[in-house]
Amino acid sequence: MKNRTIFLTLLCLLPSLRTTSQTIVLKNNTPLQRHEVVEVDNLNKDPQLVLFDAFDVEQPYQWTYDGKLLLFASIRPFGTATYILKPGKPSEMKPYVFTKHYPERLDDIMIENDRTAYRFYGPALQRSGQQGYGIDIWLKNTPDMIVDNIYKLEYSRHPEISALKKQGKQREAELLTTLTSYHLNHGMGMDCYNVGPTLGCGTPSIIVGDSLLFPWCYDTYKVLDRGPLRVTVQLDFAPTDRGTLGNVTEHRIVTLDRGSNFCQMKVWYTGLKKPADIASGFVIHAADTTGVVVERDFMHYADPTSDPERYNCQIYVAALFPGGIDTTKQLMYKQPTNGNAGHAVGIHQKLRNNEPFTYYFGSAWSQYDVHSQNEWQQRITSFMQACQHPVDVSIYGNPVLPDYHADPEVLYSQNTGRFYIYPTTDGYAGWGGYSFDVFSSTDLVHFRNEGTILNLAAGGDAPWASGNAWAPCIEEKKIDGQWKYFFYFSAHNPALNKKTLGVAVANSPTGPFKVSEKPLFTTTSGGQMIDSDVFTDPVSGQTYLYYGNGHLHYRLLSDDMMSVSEEEYTITPQGGSLADYAFREGVYVFYRKGLYYFLWSVDDTGAKNYHVAYGTSTSPQGPIKVAEKPIVIIQNPEEEIYGTGHNSIVNIPGTDEWYIVYHRINKNYLNNGPGFHREVCIDRLTFAKDGTINQVQPTHKGIKPITILSKK
Repeated sequence: MKNRTIFLTLLCLLPSLRTTSQTIVLKNNTPLQRHEVVEVDNLNKDPQLVLFDAFDVEQPYQWTYDGKLLLFASIRPFGTATYILKPGKPSEMKPYVFTKHYPERLDDIMIENDRTAYRFYGPALQRSGQQGYGIDIWLKNTPDMIVDNIYKLEYSRHPEISALKKQGKQREAELLTTLTSYHLNHGMGMDCYNVGPTLGCGTPSIIVGDSLLFPWCYDTYKVLDRGPLRVTVQLDFAPTDRGTLGNVTEHRIVTLDRGSNFCQMKVWYTGLKKPADIASGFVIHAADTTGVVVERDFMHYADPTSDPERYNCQIYVAALFPGGIDTTKQLMYKQPTNGNAGHAVGIHQKLRNNEPFTYYFGSAWSQYDVHSQNEWQQRITSFMQACQHPVDVSIYGNPVLPDYHADPEVLYSQNTGRFYIYPTTDGYAGWGGYSFDVFSSTDLVHFRNEGTILNLAAGGDAPWASGNAWAPCIEEKKIDGQWKYFFYFSAHNPALNKKTLGVAVANSPTGPFKVSEKPLFTTTSGGQMIDSDVFTDPVSGQTYLYYGNGHLHYRLLSDDMMSVSEEEYTITPQGGSLADYAFREGVYVFYRKGLYYFLWSVDDTGAKNYHVAYGTSTSPQGPIKVAEKPIVIIQNPEEEIYGTGHNSIVNIPGTDEWYIVYHRINKNYLNNGPGFHREVCIDRLTFAKDGTINQVQPTHKGIKPITILSKK
């Protein structure tokens, strides 16, 4: 029987691949113009998707190691931005971030985006005895990825430089060094930031009193994300004896996004015997200690570079704590050491073992995108506001099927444990679709196309039909111990020059289906023979075939489900108007708590007002009592939702949870073929305590994925 009331017990279903479009709407609740990478949760990870903007131009995106979808968005103040994910093969995406391990340079790890770059020192440097504790900054004056080219420029010429020195050609060696050194700008960027035994820019450190317990170099690394929009690297350090705090191991996850001057740092410690205070900030160089700004939850500095007189530029650095920090202050040395005057730090007190602490650090160059410290302050202010007011993300699940479809018939299969939708194929002028596809899902949200199950074009699967494949319905039954699927549909019958109803049968909900040689019947007492619905009465076991346009009829189906009674019964609901419940077409019947619910569509399928009304009966044979408030679902012009009709209903197994599957008019075709540019949607259907249906508010958002409890 059709599974509209099913009582099952246990099964966790795996998510299917999404092959339907989803709309992502981003809302900016600030007066800022936003340009940033946005995280989108609650999507099934699928590499075969294409992201489009409001102009239908393909945009890059990225799946992260922790299952988020990233996109780069521009959103005007208090505005919204809309993106659509569609099934397909994405184009090759331009990288806006980069990372690489450089064993030839003592295990450096570099991360880079279109604004800046950072270097983390590795175990080979530590073994060499060099004291490089902190995070190094590399400057850029181009949005292109240039770090790898800079390394190659320098290290490809080292053998030649060494050979020149051995030959005593010191001047030639110096000239070649000048031409290739990454400490000089050759038109792309350079490294002129001094780190040494300091925090550099943004390094975390345990702090005891005013003493920073500097970390050494990372021990192992793992690249978690490689772009094109985000790079994420995990750095783990060797255990270090920290006295009464224990034998402590530091762990970091560093994230850098496209378009941002700021990295996110998440740091945590294992092996802590007691809570510890953690500091982070930046070194203050003795060459210029005046450009330090320390505020309650951020600090920044105009660093003079490693050679202020010759470089004649500034490196703007910052440490930001948008989630709050206990203390911010300067820790200055009594006497400058190796050119370092001290640090500006924020201190997070009493961090527990394995507890994460998250903050941001960043940089900019006066010869690139930030030309003064005042501009740097403005960028910090905007970034802090953006952190504290993240972009709102809404995922619109409606429509649930790709392209244009209508008249959806939904089935939950006891046999397979999946949901299926059998729609009319839409998008053809004059409702000229000639084939039926079936879509399946484990969660009623993520559907995949299982392919075409019937071709009703002339000379196709039905010898009596030629096109106009409309409004199907299906019934699952176990007959003689075997699951069978009976698929009823209407099509044009050229021999009679009218629409008639046929049936096809299969052993699987996805076919193959075999069509009967003849239509089920060829005459009716009124209206067209279209829009069928099949329903098995759970009380009597009798199966009914309902149908009609302008009139509601039914016939009794035989036990083999392949033929019907000659007698036709008419139970058309009487009265009403186009504003409420005047019967037009699209009947659907289901049973709940002793009542038979009859739903039907009102008005023309191309009308904005096309909607669903209902009545009830104590018998599947009627009479139908129209509900006092008969409208089940109707247009919502404020949301640009129109023509919500021709529905089916599904009950979630083992629950009293119900959903309505319906079509609506694609809003872009309201004045150009609205009746055959329709799309399939799903929303929640609820009941009042007295069993009346609460009017459904059609949504763009749709429903959350469903988890089924089913028999083993």
